[in-house]
Amino acid sequence: MAKQDDKAAKALQLLESALPDAEWSFEARNDWSRFLLTQMLRSPEDIAQLKSSVGEAWRSEMDDLQKSYATRRSESDPETFSDFLERQHPAHKDEFAFDVARKLMSHSKLCDEFSKMHWLVLDSPAEAYPLLTSDRPIWMTPTISEEDAFLVMPISPRKLFTAVVNKPTQSKLITHRRSNLVKAVNKLVVQHAVKFVYGQSDEMLPFVQRHMATRRHSSLIERLAASRGHEIVAQNSPQTNNKTA
Repeated sequence: MAKQDDKAAKALQLLESALPDAEWSFEARNDWSRFLLTQMLRSPEDIAQLKSSVGEAWRSEMDDLQKSYATRRSESDPETFSDFLERQHPAHKDEFAFDVARKLMSHSKLCDEFSKMHWLVLDSPAEAYPLLTSDRPIWMTPTISEEDAFLVMPISPRKLFTAVVNKPTQSKLITHRRSNLVKAVNKLVVQHAVKFVYGQSDEMLPFVQRHMATRRHSSLIERLAASRGHEIVAQNSPQTNNKTA
């Protein structure tokens, strides 16, 4: 991810400098959009879910693969297709899972949808608490196809990245009392964290302890897995109870 993160760091500098929407190059906009997507797919829990789902899909195809292998197998070949794969590459399933992850993280359609949104960085006032971030830094509506769809992500203690589908939604965010908006975002970030919350100091530690991981939402990978009927690995995922989040 180092190469992608380096590109995103350059795009972050543009965001922090309040570069107007119209002045973004296609490349810089795409780099930040791809970074947003990777943030939804690269956590350890997401990779574990992806590997589990790939394993399920692999096993469901194994009978057909074994039959095909049996008709082509020579006397010098291993007896089963599984044995054949293990001899070729013991980590073949993991490699396949990571290949799927790479393709998802560069999904052109999703990146294009993020790029088409209206972007704006909102500043947090000095009298408000600093913005927190976590191992689940992005909060967004269930989809980005609905009329009032949006996503937010703290990018510094005093700057909040926002992206909306329609301008009226952006106007609502702009006119919202900024200190209240910061408080709401901090609560969402902490509630949906899995293991880690990050801040400038321990000033907000009581707040974090009170709200930490109390309302975790389903990750993008978990929603994709559930839609395909795959087992959900994380026991604390809302998808394990057939809930939406």
